[in-house]
Amino acid sequence: MDLTHLPQDISAQELHFSKGQHILSDLEENRYFFILLEGAADVMYYGPDGETMRIYRYLPVDFFGEIEMLTDHRQPMPVIAARDSRVLRIPHREVLSWMERDFQLSRHILERMCEKLLFSVTGRTQTRYLTQRQRYLLAMESYWKDGTLDTLTKEALCQELSVPLRSLNRIVAQCSDQFVFENGRFHSLRQFNP
Repeated sequence: MDLTHLPQDISAQELHFSKGQHILSDLEENRYFFILLEGAADVMYYGPDGETMRIYRYLPVDFFGEIEMLTDHRQPMPVIAARDSRVLRIPHREVLSWMERDFQLSRHILERMCEKLLFSVTGRTQTRYLTQRQRYLLAMESYWKDGTLDTLTKEALCQELSVPLRSLNRIVAQCSDQFVFENGRFHSLRQFNP
């Protein structure tokens, strides 16, 4: 379904976010549905001990804010622009009204929610049983596929994989036939089938 063409009676605000800027903060209640038109956005987890982990990456054209719209849960997970991004922000009440009269929209939102849930459950289960090296390769493939590998820092990757820098350096050396870190940037030496 094409979410870039809204019905005329739906009021949406177009917003621009710079890389690193919060699109959604976990410190505020969310009453909006967001459609990502350009860029990339990461759902983040901030642990009590200071750990940071990317839970999910949104790419265009996708949406978020549906959980707060369809449940009583108003505190969102933080969503941060992974690249300069352009989004549409629509009040929940307007999206709910749109859903009431458009079965295709309702179905699309439910399908994507199920896909996200399945990704979360299977992804977290698989990751739990992977070695550090396997988690590294999985993360690198993900960054390569969404075109952000060259902007990835070792510090961010350490946080995402929950490994110390010395362990990451060891893994990078072990996997240097697939990815290299030169001049402060990661590069891929192999091709994937995205």
